[in-house]
Amino acid sequence: MLRTFDAPVERVFRAWSDPRDLERWAWGSLGHEVRAEVDLRVGGSYRIETSQPGKDAFVFRGTCEEIVPDRRLVYTLHWDAPMGYDAPDERVTVEFAERGAQTEATFPHEGVPDQLARDTHETGWADTFDALDRYLRGGA
Repeated sequence: MLRTFDAPVERVFRAWSDPRDLERWAWGSLGHEVRAEVDLRVGGSYRIETSQPGKDAFVFRGTCEEIVPDRRLVYTLHWDAPMGYDAPDERVTVEFAERGAQTEATFPHEGVPDQLARDTHETGWADTFDALDRYLRGGA
């Protein structure tokens, strides 16, 4: 997946790594009362939770594997949410590239078990990236 944001690379990287920023966009349109914790170091953990009225909390969490400030984040991803399929741990890499005043983010997502999961993730990440775009533009 590839997405371009109208924000400097430092700002987009911070949106991916700062818990207060993540609380504003990380669950996309599903995000209500989002809470985020991030220990931004190799081997550090993160946890991002959202709750919805009358439902159990949805959580994704994992461990930071690689951090290159303003360039690259690699982390594991474990879902504590009803995914509709067996959800093994996955691996996400986000690469950030400065394109003038914009930032291009590439987003390989590894370990997704099957086509249903890939389709679900594609829809969910598109929604989440839309939320990130709105947030970076000052609208979320």
